[in-house]
Amino acid sequence: MADFRKMLYAFAGVALLAGFTATASAQTCTVSSGVNPVVRAEGLTELVGDIVLTCVGGTPTLGGQTVPAVDFLVSLNQNITSKITASLSNGVNMNEALLIVDNPNTSAYNNAGGRPLTNCGLTGEDSNGQFGPGVCQIISTGEPSQTYDGQEGVVGDSTGVVGAGVSVACGGDGRPALNGFGCGRPNVFQGRQAVALLAGQQNVVQFLGVPFDAPAAGATRTIRITNIRVNASAFGVASPFSTVPVIATISISSSTTISLSNTSVQVGQVQLSLGSKNTSTSFLQCVAQTNAAAGNIRVQENFPTAFKVRNVSEVLANGNLVGGVGGTYVYNGGTSLAATDVDQNVPGAFYNTETGFFNNGTTPAPNPPAGFGSAVTHPLGHDFANNGFTSADARWTGISGAGKATQGTRFQITLSNGPLTGVTTLMPTTVALKNLANNTQTGFLILITGADSAGAGGSPSSLATSYVSVSGTTAVYEVVFSNSSAVEYADIVPEITYTTTNLGSNQPTPGNIQATVSYAPNYTSATTGYNLASATLPIPRFIPSGVAPTDIYSISKCVCDLLFPWVVGDSSAGYVTSIVVANTSLDPGTQTTGTTNANGFMATPSFGPVTFWYYGTKGVSLDPSAVFSPATTAVSQTSSVTVPAGSYLAHIVTNAASGETAANGLHKLTGPFAGYVIAQAQFQYCHGVASVSGPGISPQTYLGLVMDQGSSLPRTIQARETLSQ
Repeated sequence: MADFRKMLYAFAGVALLAGFTATASAQTCTVSSGVNPVVRAEGLTELVGDIVLTCVGGTPTLGGQTVPAVDFLVSLNQNITSKITASLSNGVNMNEALLIVDNPNTSAYNNAGGRPLTNCGLTGEDSNGQFGPGVCQIISTGEPSQTYDGQEGVVGDSTGVVGAGVSVACGGDGRPALNGFGCGRPNVFQGRQAVALLAGQQNVVQFLGVPFDAPAAGATRTIRITNIRVNASAFGVASPFSTVPVIATISISSSTTISLSNTSVQVGQVQLSLGSKNTSTSFLQCVAQTNAAAGNIRVQENFPTAFKVRNVSEVLANGNLVGGVGGTYVYNGGTSLAATDVDQNVPGAFYNTETGFFNNGTTPAPNPPAGFGSAVTHPLGHDFANNGFTSADARWTGISGAGKATQGTRFQITLSNGPLTGVTTLMPTTVALKNLANNTQTGFLILITGADSAGAGGSPSSLATSYVSVSGTTAVYEVVFSNSSAVEYADIVPEITYTTTNLGSNQPTPGNIQATVSYAPNYTSATTGYNLASATLPIPRFIPSGVAPTDIYSISKCVCDLLFPWVVGDSSAGYVTSIVVANTSLDPGTQTTGTTNANGFMATPSFGPVTFWYYGTKGVSLDPSAVFSPATTAVSQTSSVTVPAGSYLAHIVTNAASGETAANGLHKLTGPFAGYVIAQAQFQYCHGVASVSGPGISPQTYLGLVMDQGSSLPRTIQARETLSQ
């Protein structure tokens, strides 16, 4: 019995040692976030922070052996909207999301001969039909630090010295063919959008068959997953004072033992980002305007990184300096919207642009640009490519377009209640971005012409033009340069022009123009797949603001209202009232709009007809619903002539047979009237006099009472501040 107990203790010791052995050889990865950015609650395609796995332990692959394949699955707590770069068969879509091993093309390898970026499929390594495009094999040299060194055309060899660190050319002796499956050691692998057989399952990206070699003893292996975009609008953040976390969950499927010390990490926090505030200016119809400032439309970010350029090339075009080159700003050298992008291809560098990790442009020098990280001193290798294949080839994965944005942050200004006939609205072609703290310029916006109704497409306006007429009801602006360390705003001030030559036709049309600010391009459920990963819709894209429009300018009719409190017209009793309305808008001297002339006068000459409104007492005097001849149901009548500035209009209120009949388009009454009359003149300044005469009384004359005071000076009204949502 005692011997048996000794055997149990021995078995327990063996089991314990076995456990220690398993722990020592198992590979453990810790999941963290490269950065935890604030993402815009209005965004449909917001870049979240990189997901970083730091792995230790495990047993490296022997020289000449195939590195084990591992599947990595990334899921977010909302839809993943990273760009679809290629569509394969059966609904399989390649995604711009990338898995990068051991941070190639960084300063960490400056003293080791460099480590170029090499994507799976660059020279045909993914050409095996069984696994499909985007899946590669790596044959180990037995030296773990070489497994992802980006070398092409070579494989590990088990016949070298001690079987470690030896590479031989592909082809021959059973080795993979040159540019064939298993040839080369890529370090960048492309994701696939998970095939969603379940409705609404759009939140997973898969990295399938990734060769995953354990690091050497005491070393670490780094896995970086980048270019993940999320539909941040789905979180429903409604207040600028609240945030919602974006959570990424990692799962691994492998034939080897890989454990995760944690499976979830926060990769962003969602916050409302765009504020808008309009001020309104009032104009008078009878006062002509030429390029007059018409209110103010303010766009403002709620946190410093909300406004972004498309690519770091625009930062370089402006000298990589706040204030630009010599204090002036350019748009990609003043060329076009399609100006050449530069690479944003240093893992871990935070560029704060709408473009993500991108490796298909011109390499900046230094790389990354100053202020974005430590410079890489060795060549980066090739642009991302699929062995020269085109999109028509079955092995095309579109990795060359990974990370590329369509445009920088855009704003769509939507004008409503118009356009007003006879009014030309002009918008500035460039607008300064300013630091909210001190009002210094920190960047600028440029007007985009030819954008579609969502605010996509189009081309930048000429920098040489200050204001241009906008067609339709929208104006679109794009961020060209900004300062990610400042909370910025831009004041967009439209200008309007109109004449007073057509007042007789009520032009310019009176009314109030309102404006709404949204990010652009913006989409609703009317656009299929607007909130899902897409191969065709632009990046970035947003939802409309949902904020009610507010006034930016109004044009009011130039009217002057006179009250005549006692008016009598009764031929049977012999009473008659004469009314004279004078147009006093003609001042001595010359006057410029909005200023006084040398004689101190303020009026601007204007003209228009006069309308008389009758207010009698039903049952006591003539019912005002039928006071005119010929019969009409109106309670007012308007003169058929306009009253020139410096002239007058006379009107007799009577029902006598000898009274007015169509004089100036005004008719006599059909019966007796007693009450008051309001005369509304369609010009800015008016004065009037009335004279009542009848049997037994001398004419009683009095001045009409001016009910309002016109003004030729524009008025600015502060509107409420709004935040898009």
